[in-house]
Amino acid sequence: MERPLQVLPGYRYAWALFTDWCAAAESVPLPASPETVAAFLDDNPAGDEALRRRVAAINRAHRDVGESEPGTVTAIRLRLDRARSHRVARRRIAAASIVPALPTIGWPAGLFGRRDALVLVLYALGLGPREIASLDRRDIEACGDGLRIRGRHQLDTTELDEVESGVSARTWTLWQQVLDVADRSASTRVLEELLRTGHVSVTYVGAAAGRGPVVVPIDRWGAVPFPLTAMTAPSIADVIAAHLNGTAPRHPTRPERVRRGGNARAAPPGAGHYEAPTLDDGYYDAGTAARRDAAVAMTDVDDILDDIDIRTEQMMRRTMDLLETFQTS
Repeated sequence: MERPLQVLPGYRYAWALFTDWCAAAESVPLPASPETVAAFLDDNPAGDEALRRRVAAINRAHRDVGESEPGTVTAIRLRLDRARSHRVARRRIAAASIVPALPTIGWPAGLFGRRDALVLVLYALGLGPREIASLDRRDIEACGDGLRIRGRHQLDTTELDEVESGVSARTWTLWQQVLDVADRSASTRVLEELLRTGHVSVTYVGAAAGRGPVVVPIDRWGAVPFPLTAMTAPSIADVIAAHLNGTAPRHPTRPERVRRGGNARAAPPGAGHYEAPTLDDGYYDAGTAARRDAAVAMTDVDDILDDIDIRTEQMMRRTMDLLETFQTS
């Protein structure tokens, strides 16, 4: 049973203004979407205090009947906080100069570059480190040249006028490729292949997870956790501060791994792609047999090492006895 709406006296005018506007705009006032509230604020300009009261009235009306408060999303809060809006505008200008310069290819430089570029785009949009850490992949949607952050944020990167057109969407697409591979394989070599060539030669069965953390930690060797876990808010804050202060570490692009026999894996000119070796049907059986034979051959190692320890101790005792005899003589 729905609770009856009883508007507080101090909010009656603001709520009446909102419901009248919704009737004229053919929108639903209760429950209202964040987009409806944003459109209402745009069509009814006023001072900061009046705008805050209107949003407070809308939130209170929703809370009183058990609905989620549309005015609490990040997009609305940015409209009501002019000082924060100015800070976000400065973030956008900074991101415009940093993001395009970050590497997207190369190992492991491209891996760090792709992740940090997305972190800076999200930060420029108005999200803090804690909000970035809690994002789920289902909250982000590519739309044209920009991104839409859904959930409790309702933000759109098409508002980032200072950022080059298409940067935010391309940044998300490149990082999505990394998350897709990391979801399917725990092998760092597969990620390395993606970052060196732009694609992987491994054929996967099934689709990547539709949900999961957006920003994940990367160790110095380019490995990410498996299964993926979210990067902590303090670590995200450190990444942001390092880029804004110009102290971000430069991750070198390492040479390709050398294969057995001393020959580096060569790629055809231009394509940057190589053909994966074809393994015969007995490859895994041969490897299992080799490990089994090695285990059998090593069964006596513990006994041999124990015997060495005993003989070493005996020799030490003899040496100490000789030294003691020499000193007393």
